[in-house]
Amino acid sequence: MKKLLSVDYVRGLLGNNSGKISFGLLKKNLLLKLSSVGIKKEDGGGAGICMPNVGIIFAYNSNNPTQYIVYMYIRNIGDFAIRIPLTSNELTLGAQNNQGTSVVNGADTQICLYIDKDSLP
Repeated sequence: MKKLLSVDYVRGLLGNNSGKISFGLLKKNLLLKLSSVGIKKEDGGGAGICMPNVGIIFAYNSNNPTQYIVYMYIRNIGDFAIRIPLTSNELTLGAQNNQGTSVVNGADTQICLYIDKDSLP
């Protein structure tokens, strides 16, 4: 089998039907879907952590990982986030602003898994 560096079409199979899609269209659709989700990491100050529209954040103290909080947020650009704590141990939500910053008291790391609704196809 020859290794190809570029192709014009990609063949696919759905049930008993097969077909082809242009590689450019396939790449565009994949990139649209992938650009809609992502991961961000911030410190406990959380500058811009809530920038995408919807997400779940895991925040913790790296010196004592038994101190943590997991929370969800929903936010429109320019608004304060609606933050919903799911579970926590010794850490609490602190201040926030309408620029996407979300402070977690006692945390030094926040990791956000997000979906950006404006990037969805």
